[in-house]
Amino acid sequence: MQDLLDVYGQPLLQFILNLPDTEFDGRALSEEQAEASQVLRELCEQTRDQDETVRWLNLSSMLTAFVPELQTSAAIHFRSHCGGATETPLVEDDSIGQNLLVFARDVYAGFLVKRPASEWMGGMPAAHYLGKHPKFVEFCNSVLKDQRLKFLFPGHMDTTTANSFAELIGVSSITFTVAGGGGGMQLVMLVDNILRSAYARCSLNDEVSLAHFLRVTLDVLEELRELAAGRSVSVPVAVGLVNVSFADLDRLSLPNGELRRVREADANYVPKSDQTEAVLTFEVPFKLLAKKKVPDDDSFLDHGPYVPHVEKWRNGLQEAINLRLLAIMLASTSGHRAAAIVISQSVFDPISMMPHMSWQEHAPATTAEKVCIAREEAEQIQIWTEKVLREQPKNLGVAMRRIISAVGTRMDPVDGLVDAVLAWENMFSGTPETSLRVCGSLAILLEPDDFNKRNSLYGELAKIYGTRSDIVHGKANEPSTAQVLEQRARAVEIAVQAMRRLYEFPDLLQAENSSVRGKNVMLGRVQAGSQTVAGERSGAGAGE
Repeated sequence: MQDLLDVYGQPLLQFILNLPDTEFDGRALSEEQAEASQVLRELCEQTRDQDETVRWLNLSSMLTAFVPELQTSAAIHFRSHCGGATETPLVEDDSIGQNLLVFARDVYAGFLVKRPASEWMGGMPAAHYLGKHPKFVEFCNSVLKDQRLKFLFPGHMDTTTANSFAELIGVSSITFTVAGGGGGMQLVMLVDNILRSAYARCSLNDEVSLAHFLRVTLDVLEELRELAAGRSVSVPVAVGLVNVSFADLDRLSLPNGELRRVREADANYVPKSDQTEAVLTFEVPFKLLAKKKVPDDDSFLDHGPYVPHVEKWRNGLQEAINLRLLAIMLASTSGHRAAAIVISQSVFDPISMMPHMSWQEHAPATTAEKVCIAREEAEQIQIWTEKVLREQPKNLGVAMRRIISAVGTRMDPVDGLVDAVLAWENMFSGTPETSLRVCGSLAILLEPDDFNKRNSLYGELAKIYGTRSDIVHGKANEPSTAQVLEQRARAVEIAVQAMRRLYEFPDLLQAENSSVRGKNVMLGRVQAGSQTVAGERSGAGAGE
């Protein structure tokens, strides 16, 4: 059995031979399983001398090719022969969905064949299977008449009826998405797009059973229908993180997603997974910006009208990432020093065969401490993520971004100091007397109950603010490296503490602007709030 494991991998053998995980090793095979194993060995022998990638492609295609005599693929025939379930769910009043499930079931094994370590392609293309399937032409014709899907092919909807696979080759359109992706879309590749997208999502969620794959395939089909009709859908995003470690757990659920250890399977959909320590997943809105008939000239290359929409979407994605990074920082028990650092992004849209991926070639350098996630920290990350996603105001976006950069990505301590003080200003600045307003508000916010401590903190903050002003205004006598390092650390600590503290006062957090927020702090809102909170705690304790 080891010879088959080396070539095909355990998932493929378990599927075809119908072997449960718990009984795979050392199990005596039935007569049917032995027969299927022998056929698999014969295929191995036929491809023995081929290049690793070529062999993988050929084995995948031989197992998933449609066999007219069997009316299914070889892999499904073998699985059925070994007693495995091969039925597809019934999709009422939707021949497109029903046929799609049959296609998905028959080529599913192609996603399970062990891939070469260097190969990124998410499974063998299904065209070799679909070109021979008697239902495929019917499927494509149905797409062009579907009340929503037909809008994906504006040059052919309701007018084209093909009689053969060859006649479908020219049926295509031009699409463009908010993620910035776009180009030609061929009708004959639509099934490939759907199946690859569905399996990528299954793999990302570490649930790759046939039953789950079929359910997700129908979900992706519905997304395509919604996109074709001009509506927005939600698609998964995977963000690769470094500077993160896990102690006594592998994953934690978050609102609209999760944070987990990187897995071996992530190599197919998370760039630089070998350098990645954690994967953050959540969903974002996604839509098509254009669906066009293929023109006779190159006018489709003009993406100018869509650039503002793409930029807005990308800014929204970055904000969604930043909100989660901020929550992790605010939840950290190490105070102000720990930060998770982004190394890659993958957007799992249903239009493309592969997710849209971007990455940094090398893990970013950082002076931040690692985010160490144990069960206690996990609970705080969950609480803070929910809180930040629900309450973080737009007008504190600069503070959020500057805190993240000051802690996580600024290697030059001068840059870190400037970023941190800019975060202060975004929270509390106003005119006149900006320094007084900013430093005074911070001192009152962080030391509301003790005048001496408040006065001392104000003096410290004013010195830091003065150093920052000297730097940005080009004063001749630059501060020493030691002074900048010390003040940068303190400025970052104050910025993080202040952001945490603002969440205790929703009216301050949601203030109209920094000037109003600073004024309300200086007029006593924090002292009043502090007394109220203290009183409530005292009362609660007495009651107990």
